[in-house]
Amino acid sequence: MKIGRLRISKKLLFTTVPVVLLFGGVGAAYAADALPFTDIAGHPAQQAIVNVAARGIIKGYPDGTFRPNDPVTRAQVATFLDRLQTEELTPIAAQRGCPDCHQGPFTLKNEAVNNGGAAAHSGLADGAGESDCLICHAPGTGDREGKGNVAPISLRDIVHPVHMGSKIFLAEFVGNCFSCHNVSGDGTFQVLAQGVDTNDKGVPNTLPIPGAVDPQ
Repeated sequence: MKIGRLRISKKLLFTTVPVVLLFGGVGAAYAADALPFTDIAGHPAQQAIVNVAARGIIKGYPDGTFRPNDPVTRAQVATFLDRLQTEELTPIAAQRGCPDCHQGPFTLKNEAVNNGGAAAHSGLADGAGESDCLICHAPGTGDREGKGNVAPISLRDIVHPVHMGSKIFLAEFVGNCFSCHNVSGDGTFQVLAQGVDTNDKGVPNTLPIPGAVDPQ
């Protein structure tokens, strides 16, 4: 059988639910009483089931069970794939400015500490922003050319590869250059050091954009 561009064999259509759940990703562990279904605790596919349920790809049965070892029907597979496509095509509201994304466990401080910088960054304030990072990571001059003014590496040489290599930034947030930058009238790529209030397309509601600073 063919669904869109995806060819599905009869063998796949009648395999067990956990195989279909490979569409899910890796996530955090849940306590048994926090699981979305009453019959998946301890199942080998428990975490995959939790992940896909959280995305609305699977719904379970009215009695609160998931029945993870039941066969999958053609109709169920078609439904799963349709929900996946709907998820993929659903617009994501634009987020602009560092604080728009770097919140909760993903503050700039936590990102630095959790990526090997505990010794140098644990003293940062929880609400540290781009200007705090530039105290040590501003572009160096003279004998520190190509480095940070204090740190071994400048901020621009950290953030660009980190974001361009991040599946979360590129896929989950549909991030691009304008998530972090604005282009000034003279063509300078300003850094958006504050969260920017925008419409769903990322067009700012207030001009000039507040918090746009020269990267130097």
